[in-house]
Amino acid sequence: FFGTAVLGWPPCQGKVDTLGPVAGSHDGAEVLGGYLLVTSWSDSSLFIPNPEGPVRLVSGVNSPADIGVDPTRRWVAIPLFLENRVEFWQLPAR
Repeated sequence: FFGTAVLGWPPCQGKVDTLGPVAGSHDGAEVLGGYLLVTSWSDSSLFIPNPEGPVRLVSGVNSPADIGVDPTRRWVAIPLFLENRVEFWQLPAR
């Protein structure tokens, strides 16, 4: 939540890689269609980390918390923590 990078590592390897620079205050993370989806409170978004910068899929979501995905229909449930509600977004096929 307090970092400005998303980190990852392959199984059985000790090397940690930076998946990309991002705004910070990350809360939710899920894999959908081979992509890592992450939420950020700092810029109110859902994005895919990328070495060149985040690929924003959804923006303008206040306090996006831990997310849930429906991989068959490509739906993402984004709880808006401070608003006490959940928004559902359908993502395009990539």
